[in-house]
Amino acid sequence: MTTSEPSPRQARQALRWVIRCSAGPLPERQQRTLQRWLRADPRHALAWRQQQAFWQGLDAAGPE
Repeated sequence: MTTSEPSPRQARQALRWVIRCSAGPLPERQQRTLQRWLRADPRHALAWRQQQAFWQGLDAAGPE
């Protein structure tokens, strides 16, 4: 089964989640909301993985 690419909106939503998670552990309620969002559409999980990789790349690049 082929999963289509996430929409720009889904990518923005995923990036917001990644940024929230990078600040520290989410409160239980937000964690449940994130899990529901990830399960709601296969493109959400794909967007999550893509945005995590993007965020980690930024972190690895450093301040330069």
